[in-house]
Amino acid sequence: MKFLRLFYHVTLQLSGSLHVTSNVFFHQLVSVQSKLVQLSKSGDVVLSNMADKMKLKYDKYWENLDNINFLLYVAVMLDGRYKLTYLKF
Repeated sequence: MKFLRLFYHVTLQLSGSLHVTSNVFFHQLVSVQSKLVQLSKSGDVVLSNMADKMKLKYDKYWENLDNINFLLYVAVMLDGRYKLTYLKF
């Protein structure tokens, strides 16, 4: 339930059709990845195995940054809340 709650909220936020979602995709993508890494290092064997399998599928779609539309990165960088952070990066 720990991960599924996050996954549910990310899915709802990114599948919106009445509002713009391009500026939040990167943050949600990173939150899912960090949660998968955290859960894969968990002491719970069942949870760790599930997270490892999910991480393989996640990496299949998101590991190669060249496959992600470059304009999504531009939308994130133009978001005023994070502009200076990404400018330093």
